[in-house]
Amino acid sequence: MNASVDNEPLVLRVWAKPGASKTAVLGWRRGANTVAELVVAVAAPPEDGKANAAIGKCVAQWLGLPKRSISLTSGHTHRQKHWTIDIPSNFISEQRAALGEKLTPGF
Repeated sequence: MNASVDNEPLVLRVWAKPGASKTAVLGWRRGANTVAELVVAVAAPPEDGKANAAIGKCVAQWLGLPKRSISLTSGHTHRQKHWTIDIPSNFISEQRAALGEKLTPGF
């Protein structure tokens, strides 16, 4: 995924690993059709939206964005999830460039 961090929301594909021993962003993987997916492990169980909430918090922290900037748009009950990320308009160009690099897998 070559991320553009202009003023438009972007979609981040996430591969969820609920019930892990710790919560962390593990890196990138090639998903279906070789689409890049960010692998996120969370200690929360996959019940009652607990894992989704933990993933949202983890991804927001990893990106350095407020939690309100990301929202789950699909995959509520699946491992593969799509999160929409709204880049705050007050991000300066250096922050946007750093965020774009973080969202570009290295494979």
